[in-house]
Amino acid sequence: MTTSPCIAIVDSYAPTKALVDQFKRSGCNVVRVQSGREVPFAFRIGQYRHTDYANNILSNLIHEGDLSRTAEQTGRFAPVAVIAGTETGVELADALSEKIGTPGNGTKLSAARRDKYLMNEALRHAGIAAVRQIRAQTEDELEEWHRKNGGRIVVKPVASGGGDSVFFCDTPEQSAEAFTRIHRSENILSMRNFGVVAQEYLSGVEYMINTVSCHGLHRVCEIWRTTRLTANGVLDLTEGQHLVREIGSAEQRLINYSHRVLDVLGIMYGPAHLEMKSTSRGPVLLEAGARLCGGNLP
Repeated sequence: MTTSPCIAIVDSYAPTKALVDQFKRSGCNVVRVQSGREVPFAFRIGQYRHTDYANNILSNLIHEGDLSRTAEQTGRFAPVAVIAGTETGVELADALSEKIGTPGNGTKLSAARRDKYLMNEALRHAGIAAVRQIRAQTEDELEEWHRKNGGRIVVKPVASGGGDSVFFCDTPEQSAEAFTRIHRSENILSMRNFGVVAQEYLSGVEYMINTVSCHGLHRVCEIWRTTRLTANGVLDLTEGQHLVREIGSAEQRLINYSHRVLDVLGIMYGPAHLEMKSTSRGPVLLEAGARLCGGNLP
């Protein structure tokens, strides 16, 4: 009798429904692990169906901080892979995969795959084009950096998502106001923001690159071009996402850069979602996620 392979998904909420269904159609059982007792604010609508998961009788496997215990509970299902369903599941998926012994990305660079400051610093240290930035812990520190660099900057939380609390600031005073609104507030992932990441505003066309990797071999699945507009005093509103249908030299540069980013961030297995701009100095990363693109983009 052949046993169906099992996939463990950390933080599988409503946005992961299509992935769960595809695994099940492929003959897999799916086990759901939750990275904490609280459901993040962004995922409280829609939730998930217990009946989609092999462990529905046992209710949830909820991580309470004891990695060995969570790994032992998850390991009972003998998963062939442990993957992140959403951004909040990335670090625990890495840790469980490493602990259980399934193919994965390891924990050495887990923080750089979640922290928007660390991921760009990792690129810089590797000699890859990276955005100029600072992690600011006070308003004064941010204002001073803005005055020194000049121009428009982008101020955002260190580890949120979905465009949450992203501010485009043209003056140090605007930057200070953005800091006040972000620092110590709770983001849409139900995490407390401490400090901010401030980055230079990059001029150029914005792209989203979705990839999949296996044993360090990368494939770009799709490239989306983002169009933006400014209206009613609001800067950089996303107007649309357009699938790139032809691969020319410009797109190939994006692909080559994406492969280098994945290598530097240690993404050896699974999906990734990269956001970058094509600038006068070539592609430059804005941020990366070691998980599927959000929003159930087809």
